[in-house]
Amino acid sequence: MREYVKKTKVFHLGALAASADSVLWAIWKTPAAIKITAARLAANTACNAANTNYNTWNLKNGSVVVASIANGPASGGTSFTAGAFSSMTVVDAAGASELAAGDTLSFVSVKQGNGLALVGAVLQIEYYDYGN
Repeated sequence: MREYVKKTKVFHLGALAASADSVLWAIWKTPAAIKITAARLAANTACNAANTNYNTWNLKNGSVVVASIANGPASGGTSFTAGAFSSMTVVDAAGASELAAGDTLSFVSVKQGNGLALVGAVLQIEYYDYGN
C-alpha cells in the first residue's frame, strides 16, 4: 500500500481588489486525488475586519466550498496582519476537502458593501497527495 504524501502548495494571487464581487480565479488543476488539510491566506498589508464593507474568500471545487475566510463582520471576521498567514476554515463535511485527479480548485472573492482590498495576497494549501 502506498503511503500518502503531505505537501504544501503556494499561490501568489497579487492584489485582491475591494470591488471584486463573485470573481473566480481557476488556480489549480489537481494532478492526483488529494485531501486538503489546511489553507491559509496572507497579504503584504494589514486589513482590519469590518461590519459593513468586507469580503469573503472561498476555495471551491466546482460549486462546493472547500475552505473559507472573511474579514467581516467585525465580531467574527479575520483581521489580517501584514505578512502573516491567517487560517481559512476547511470544510470536511461530505468529503468537500477531497478532490479527484483533474478537479479544478478555484479562488472566489465575494464582497459585502464596498468590500476591502488585500494587497500582495498569497494562498498556501497543505494537502495529502493520494497519487494516481
